[in-house]
Amino acid sequence: MRGVVSAVLATTLCATLMELEWFVGTVIGGLAMAGDLFSSFVKRRLNMPPSSMALGLDQVPESLLPLLVVQPMLKLTLVDIAAVVVIFSVGALGISRVLYKLRIRDRPY
Repeated sequence: MRGVVSAVLATTLCATLMELEWFVGTVIGGLAMAGDLFSSFVKRRLNMPPSSMALGLDQVPESLLPLLVVQPMLKLTLVDIAAVVVIFSVGALGISRVLYKLRIRDRPY
């Protein structure tokens, strides 16, 4: 729960720092966490071990769900949304490897 609350608060703060409505940040943070929880739910139903990697399933819902909802508010195009999902997915995998090398994560994904 602390992670979910922290993520929502952080995105709310970042939105205001970017001169967006605080509500946009709250929606993005909340839906990103909902996408992450959805991924975990699906992985459990597929009997995947905890913390196992499911390429795409681990990244796409977390980035796509909030983008689809805030699309009208931010006037995003489908190309914008696709680009952000790809950048998020590649970035998440890259950051995960860095955190593994720094011994912050137990696995490189």
